[in-house]
Amino acid sequence: MFQKLLLTISIVVLAVLPDAAVADCPPKIVFILADDLGYGDLSCFGQSTLKTPHLDRLASEGMKLTRKQAVLKDHWKAVRVNWNADPDSPIELYDLSKDEGEQTNIAASYPDIVAEMADIMKREHTPLTD
Repeated sequence: MFQKLLLTISIVVLAVLPDAAVADCPPKIVFILADDLGYGDLSCFGQSTLKTPHLDRLASEGMKLTRKQAVLKDHWKAVRVNWNADPDSPIELYDLSKDEGEQTNIAASYPDIVAEMADIMKREHTPLTD
């Protein structure tokens, strides 16, 4: 009986908490890993044959990352923005062991790591065909 009362009170308290109570929370990230799912296989990216309404809703309510390429290796993360428009655009480098929030671009301090990541990006990149 006490557990049901406690559960009911908890639900009521959570239901009436103001949005400001969660405003300081970091953003939520949904990572979907699917075998053999390509960029153009979702209707939110132009697919007209197959319908993906739930994924389309997620995409419309959040952010679609379509212009970046990222590589993770050990504790390093390299990000290149606008890869398709400019394959020579600068690479941002982050040390995730010290900077989980990716706030400090340290590419200038580690040119050898940047060069290695650029080689990986070039080798693994498949250009979009618009």
